[in-house]
Amino acid sequence: MKKSFLLILISTLASTYGYAQPHFTFTSDPSGNRTSRIFYPFRLANPSDSIKEDELQTKYGLSVYPNPTMESINIVIPNLDDDAEAWVILYDEQGNQLFSDSKKSKQQIIQLSSYAVGIYFLEIKIGRDKLSYRIQKN
Repeated sequence: MKKSFLLILISTLASTYGYAQPHFTFTSDPSGNRTSRIFYPFRLANPSDSIKEDELQTKYGLSVYPNPTMESINIVIPNLDDDAEAWVILYDEQGNQLFSDSKKSKQQIIQLSSYAVGIYFLEIKIGRDKLSYRIQKN
């Protein structure tokens, strides 16, 4: 119950501030009964959002590598202002937050060696700017 309320609250706040919203997709059987639900922590609202992300990536000089990875992800933000703070959040495919950290440094390493092989979503927030990456761990 608390998790559902928290998810709704976060979605409401995210939409209020113009960030991409988490969303669900559903599949149904021929009778119309819901058979599965998949949670996606990020969704681009429209095609112009991908252009915005490209501009933000250029603005901050952001690099996320290697992808795919086996052990760690390097995040480099050379154009990060000295007084700016970068939030780095890692989610699994179900939308569970696995890692969250806030740094003022221009480089960060996230260790993924303890996580299972699969797809993860990395979100980087700098002020009101937000970038999302799909990370594959082998």
